[in-house]
Amino acid sequence: LSNFYPPHLAQAWLGSFLSLNQAWVLYWGAMVLHFLLSSIGCYLLMVSPLGRLQAFIGAMTLSVLPYAMKHNSSIVYTHAWLVLMVLSATQHITWCYGISLGMVLLAGYWPLALMGVPLSWVVWCWGL
Repeated sequence: LSNFYPPHLAQAWLGSFLSLNQAWVLYWGAMVLHFLLSSIGCYLLMVSPLGRLQAFIGAMTLSVLPYAMKHNSSIVYTHAWLVLMVLSATQHITWCYGISLGMVLLAGYWPLALMGVPLSWVVWCWGL
């Protein structure tokens, strides 16, 4: 599903030179980095309306949801960038929103994108 996602393309090209075990470690390393990106984005999204402890608990809850923890890499990629897209919509950062929107669309999990992209537009327009 994420054939055109740039980090996945680089990971697949690099993994072609490695053994199967090393390529698998590289694959899971990329997934863990996207989980970390999602956790940091969720924390930054929640830290201003909530306190630091509540934002930390909320970030851990949202970033390790069973829906986001599937073994399908496109779901993990889409979830990570979707959080950053909503975060950039709250701050009205146009360049970050554009990059995040492009990455969500290239990540390849369309059901999550079809729910999240309109939500981010609402957040952008209403200034939530």
